[in-house]
Amino acid sequence: MEIVSLAEMYASDSEAWLRKKDYYTSFCSIAYAHGLLDSILKLRHLPK
Repeated sequence: MEIVSLAEMYASDSEAWLRKKDYYTSFCSIAYAHGLLDSILKLRHLPK
């Protein structure tokens, strides 16, 4: 599974938790999605 797909799933989960007013889990999910996307940027800048 691609990292972007995983991030999209976590973002979707975050929205679901937000609708349930579970703000802590919603925040954790979107933070994890952000971390996954940020990892792509970090990996692109590693020396080859």
